[in-house]
Amino acid sequence: MKPLIIAGFALLVCISSKAQYRFAVGVNVGTTGKIKFDKAPNADSVVYELSIKILNQKYLHTVITGSKGNDYFIGSLMSELHKPIFYPLDFYIGLGAHAGSYSSSHWNDGAEHKKTIGGLNGVIGLQLTFRPVAFSAGTKPFYNLWPDDRFYWMNYAGLSICF
Repeated sequence: MKPLIIAGFALLVCISSKAQYRFAVGVNVGTTGKIKFDKAPNADSVVYELSIKILNQKYLHTVITGSKGNDYFIGSLMSELHKPIFYPLDFYIGLGAHAGSYSSSHWNDGAEHKKTIGGLNGVIGLQLTFRPVAFSAGTKPFYNLWPDDRFYWMNYAGLSICF
């Protein structure tokens, strides 16, 4: 009887762990690089992110992210579409916008620059979810519309706690 109870409990845990999470809080660590081959300030610097992910519909998430680099802070709002490949691996892709600011030493060229950033961003990656923990890895391309016209990307790895 004892093995039957243990097997039943294990089945219950597996079924509940396969359930979609509704909310997640996470940390991402990545490095940035330039796509356009002109001067890119602080390329290849380490970026730390805090993120909140909220499930809106079955596979659609809203993601709020705060990113901190060496001399800048960027906040972004994105919409991500998650599609299961096989349990527990998901593929995701998303689009959004970002805004932020950077310090006066960001450009390091002696010229006067605006200290605000604004633009569009995307994300593409894979997520492995063993509830209550999710591991993710991906790439975030972003395009600054203000004050300059530049493409960048961030390769990252992340860890989230799912609820």
